[in-house]
Amino acid sequence: GILEIRFPRLFEQFSRWVSMVANLDALKFFKFGCLVKTTFHTRLLFSTLMPIILVTLIGLVYVVRGGILERRGKLEEKTKFTDMCTTFFLAITYLVFASVSTTIFKTFQCERYGDDPVRYLVEDQQIDCDSDIHRFHESYALFMMFVYPFGITMLYTVLLVRKRKSLLEDDRHEDVSLVKIGFLWEMYESRAWWFEIFECMRRLAMTGLLVFVSPGSPTQVIVAILNSLISIIMYSHLLPFESDSDDKLAIVSQWSIFVTLFAALMVRLDVDDMEG
Repeated sequence: GILEIRFPRLFEQFSRWVSMVANLDALKFFKFGCLVKTTFHTRLLFSTLMPIILVTLIGLVYVVRGGILERRGKLEEKTKFTDMCTTFFLAITYLVFASVSTTIFKTFQCERYGDDPVRYLVEDQQIDCDSDIHRFHESYALFMMFVYPFGITMLYTVLLVRKRKSLLEDDRHEDVSLVKIGFLWEMYESRAWWFEIFECMRRLAMTGLLVFVSPGSPTQVIVAILNSLISIIMYSHLLPFESDSDDKLAIVSQWSIFVTLFAALMVRLDVDDMEG
């Protein structure tokens, strides 16, 4: 979607379905566009506000339930409930990180077509990028950059760095204080306690940031391939996961992304047409 490459129909349908489910893209999953008129602006607002609403609901449940448990003197249960709510919160941030960040960055991707002096939004060409309504959404997207792509990465960094000494210990899985952020470290080796920070940067580099690299050009695909190679080297050299099977799956997944991007480069360069 970011590279604007047309793959065979079957592959596109499969990858779009996976993307809708994995990235919690409800607007696409339930096809709201068939029910009400939607634009990119609608998608931007929905994708950025829905996670905030979910997190707010988790916060309200925590305040009510946590207050009841505290009044009843069930402090141990409250601690477990706090850890569970924190885990849900981190899970939501992880699931929406790539898709919402990409949507935010696409707000700034505008192009002129032919002799028309008007700049149109690449993602939704009915939107004039120089209109007041789009400028408002650009300001909104700029604010949301500090909530999602940069904010979530910074949040993970702070949570992990604060606990780095405990995360290096052999008995870290028994440390009660680490339970609430277990989502960020428990799958990694102790020496790779920081790897989720790298993973955030990798996902951001492979999605949202590519929007700003010569959209629709071979250069954009080449930059994505270079990012993919860096990821392959990191996963193959560090073997960050505690489970060997997870390490193997991660490496195979990175090679799968590389092969897909290599195919995208061949499509972009029209190798099949030129070479017959």
